[in-house]
Amino acid sequence: MVCRENKTGDIVAVRTAVKMAVPRLLNNVVYYYRHFVAEAVRRKHIGTDLVIASRLHLNQQFVSGVDRSANGFLRLPKALF
Repeated sequence: MVCRENKTGDIVAVRTAVKMAVPRLLNNVVYYYRHFVAEAVRRKHIGTDLVIASRLHLNQQFVSGVDRSANGFLRLPKALF
């Protein structure tokens, strides 16, 4: 997912969600989520909007049966993997 600034079209935020097995969760497969928001727009709640939109999208994929291969949505520091 990419967020662009309305007036200029510049990219101001990106997010990724990849499936991975998490050893600390008994190797359950979850979506590992991360995002980056440009410093200039960090006070505009874009990060929160990205998390909400991502969760809604991935949940819809699961509920509709398109992709049920992951058991959840996880955002953890890399140090825990």
